[in-house]
Amino acid sequence: MGVPSDIEMVNTMFYEAHPSGYFDRRLHGVLSFVPPETPLPCLQLVPLPLWFMGTMLRANREGEERKGDLIYALAESEILFHHSAEALLRLFLAHTPQRRCPALALSGMRGPGKFARQTGEVLAESRQDKAKKHACYAFSLREDWAEADNILEYLRYFKHLLDYASGAYNSAKHGLALSAVEMSVKFEGTPLPEVGNEIEGDMLACLEKGKRGEEAWWHSWFFTDMDSSLALSRVAAILIDRLWKTARHRYLGEPLSLTPDAGLPAFGTLMTPEIKKKRGKLSRALDVESFR
Repeated sequence: MGVPSDIEMVNTMFYEAHPSGYFDRRLHGVLSFVPPETPLPCLQLVPLPLWFMGTMLRANREGEERKGDLIYALAESEILFHHSAEALLRLFLAHTPQRRCPALALSGMRGPGKFARQTGEVLAESRQDKAKKHACYAFSLREDWAEADNILEYLRYFKHLLDYASGAYNSAKHGLALSAVEMSVKFEGTPLPEVGNEIEGDMLACLEKGKRGEEAWWHSWFFTDMDSSLALSRVAAILIDRLWKTARHRYLGEPLSLTPDAGLPAFGTLMTPEIKKKRGKLSRALDVESFR
């Protein structure tokens, strides 16, 4: 047997990991803090790992402990979604027919805005045919164009949420979100896209800095939805698992084994207009001079 090349060695080491299992375990951990009576209709539409069954104990505490559990679950569901969605999008960008070592491509996705620009270019609707071929390659879809369209809808929505809610994610992941509560807002003026003139539900509040070079600060309210965040996190894990098994087959020569429970609901079935309306952002400029 010959000595493996550097590329073969890196590929072997890289695909030793199990990223979908990591995100599934985090999902299991977040669910343990969600009170038993909390409805999770979106999550029920997405297949869960079999090992979840019989191991799920939901928190059922009272008073301040209960409030703390809910705040944690709300913030952590948003962090988990952003983390799993970004991991999926980065893996998707790295796995193309031209690349012999996706790990090197992943390591090169650095620098301000580079990842966002690359994702926008690859997922542009003007390049739909190319994007579908990319999806079929990365997820081993065998030219199942309908499934490719469904997956691309998820990926584009993931990018949309990552772009507009980065402030909430960065604050929540460092434990700096100002609050995580339920709130209802009605306002006049131009309706928000997909929301209209009224929004209510789970909310993360945080401070955001203005664009680079600006002195502006904003008090922002990000309306989110714990149920759909958890469901989308599981969707991301399913797609990561499929991509990973496809890559292990392609780069390590393993038999391709895609589990039958890895099917996804249609994007429009999971992310209905009513569910989308639960997400939005409101911001108020702060008088920075008064803080000096």
